[in-house]
Amino acid sequence: MKNLLPVLAALGLLVGCSDTDKIEKLEKALKSQGDRLLTLQEKQLLAQKEQDLVALKQKEEVARLEKEKALLALKQEEEVVRLKKERVELKKELQSPESELSEAAKLQLELDASVCA
Repeated sequence: MKNLLPVLAALGLLVGCSDTDKIEKLEKALKSQGDRLLTLQEKQLLAQKEQDLVALKQKEEVARLEKEKALLALKQEEEVVRLKKERVELKKELQSPESELSEAAKLQLELDASVCA
């Protein structure tokens, strides 16, 4: 807009003149500047849209990564629960009478082996 003011001022001064060539040149210059301004505005709008698209893609990537992280945390928690259950079952198995008998049998075998030696 700053570039247009001198042209408009010169055009205003020349309106009273009868020299139509100068007026036409100034009108062409004014139109050319207007076209350049529109081109710059279009480029600026396009650049803004590209920035918005990049920001949107980044948000989508962050959301995807957060979802993946939550899924991994859930799987990890499920694995922890499974391992705890397995541990409880193994403890029960070790405390069962059969396990005690087999443990007693092992001790007896060890005792017999040491007596024989």
